[in-house]
Amino acid sequence: NTLITGDTGFIGSALVKALVNKNRVFGISRSEPSFSHKNYFHIIADILDPNLETTIKRMPLDVVYHMAGNPLVRDNSSDILRTNVEGTDRLLRCLDDVKFLFASSATVYGNYSPSDHSRIELDRLAPSSHYAVSKVMAEDLVRFYDRSSSVNAVIIRYVAHAGPQSTHGVIHDFVKKLKDPQEEFLEILGSTPGSIKPYIHIDDSVNKTIYLAENREGIWNVSPPDNISVDGVADSVMEGIGISKEKKWLGRSSTWEGDNPYVSLRCRLNGIRDSRQAIIDVACQIKEL
Repeated sequence: NTLITGDTGFIGSALVKALVNKNRVFGISRSEPSFSHKNYFHIIADILDPNLETTIKRMPLDVVYHMAGNPLVRDNSSDILRTNVEGTDRLLRCLDDVKFLFASSATVYGNYSPSDHSRIELDRLAPSSHYAVSKVMAEDLVRFYDRSSSVNAVIIRYVAHAGPQSTHGVIHDFVKKLKDPQEEFLEILGSTPGSIKPYIHIDDSVNKTIYLAENREGIWNVSPPDNISVDGVADSVMEGIGISKEKKWLGRSSTWEGDNPYVSLRCRLNGIRDSRQAIIDVACQIKEL
């Protein structure tokens, strides 16, 4: 039996679909799912709801994927710490003798120079936003419970995701602009080449997440073996949907305080397509949809 918190989110909903044919899946989030299955049972609740404790303790669980949380990097309110840290603590207090996967983020590594071509290892943390700090604090809690209780934990640090189900983000935005016949140019915020980051296909991410749940412990980067600039993302999207337009850089900043304009990680997992191919594949899927 599996519990997925944040089961209606981008990664959580993809996990549900990947697991329901082999597992009984319980889901918790604040919104109704758009997916149904005989093995899928959803509860509408906030992760901070004190009434959840009794409900979760009654669930016969083997694996918990904790995907719920406040994902807004720009949020510097106390709410992000309560949701991401206190919410994780409340959930862990309810669990006994389970495999626990915690969804962390590559933002915990903070900013570093693109002139440093070495890929960041797991022990270099320099969070530069409240969101990243909340993930570091929650990771510490997960490690504490892993050492002091029967919870067996895996911490996954995710990078940017690409998937046809996404309704926002740079890939979705580029596809929309390229398909609009009234848009003469592909307008892009910032200056060339833009930020440089890895993009992982949602299918690869879900496959590796499930693999880690079944086979591994500790902390893992789930990332492709490369990264790609915004300029490269634009070229890949144009290749994927078969529409080409001249790029027009607007010069206004597309980043914000706490965003990391350069990311390059070491990942010990094989079988993840590179960023360019992930974006091309997603653009093709979006075009077909």
